[in-house]
Amino acid sequence: MRKYLTLVKITFQEDLFYRTNFFFYFFREFLWFFVEIILWRVAFRGGGTIAGYNYSQIFRYFLIVRLVRILSVTGVDVYLGELIRSGDLSKYLLRPISFLWAIFFHQLGRRLYRFLYVGGLFLVFILFGLMKIDLVKMLFFSLIVINAMLLTFLYRFFLGHLAFWLINATSVLWFLGKTGNFLAGGWLPLAFFPSWAERLLRSLPFYLTLGFPAEFFQGKLSFSSALAGISQQWLWILGLLFLTNILWHRGIKGYEAVGN
Repeated sequence: MRKYLTLVKITFQEDLFYRTNFFFYFFREFLWFFVEIILWRVAFRGGGTIAGYNYSQIFRYFLIVRLVRILSVTGVDVYLGELIRSGDLSKYLLRPISFLWAIFFHQLGRRLYRFLYVGGLFLVFILFGLMKIDLVKMLFFSLIVINAMLLTFLYRFFLGHLAFWLINATSVLWFLGKTGNFLAGGWLPLAFFPSWAERLLRSLPFYLTLGFPAEFFQGKLSFSSALAGISQQWLWILGLLFLTNILWHRGIKGYEAVGN
């Protein structure tokens, strides 16, 4: 276990040393957030609600979506794809550690660093009365976000295996990542879709990574619905672990560390 914790420490220190990079990433994410909010402000200029959302609710929805994305998405798919393309994956294969857990703890260090920013924002919101503290709700929300992070990691890690069969998977991974963000409710709450499309999207794992945490935080879901959603998260996590294991063994059989 100590070797995995060392990976967490190393990644955390890397991000701490190159903190300017993440600061600009954080700044870019919130710049896009304010662009979104300005556009929604225009849409709600006459007041009222759209698909059950008023402007205040849509503001909180996209704020939570943005914060969860910052915690969850670390580019593990592109990272794995680059390891395979360059041949650097061989270095991991020669080490006496599980590759999946090595990558997981490597990314965990990055998430812990990002939590300093996100946790600091939540603390500011609480101190200025912009967010009410409900211990039970916050415990549920924390569990949902942790599951969302695990699910996002496994989904992106699963996609990264495409590099075993594609010469350069970066463009494909970028497209699939953006598509997953859209299907998760990252661009629009699922309530804005036709009822048949909303039902379909809620049954997919994408919704459980962004839309589900945001809707629960806003109080749009009951605790029974939250428990059902958490159960779905766990089922998808187990399913993706199983599928990733299969894809890994098939991919590694044809892997050749030829590099560039």
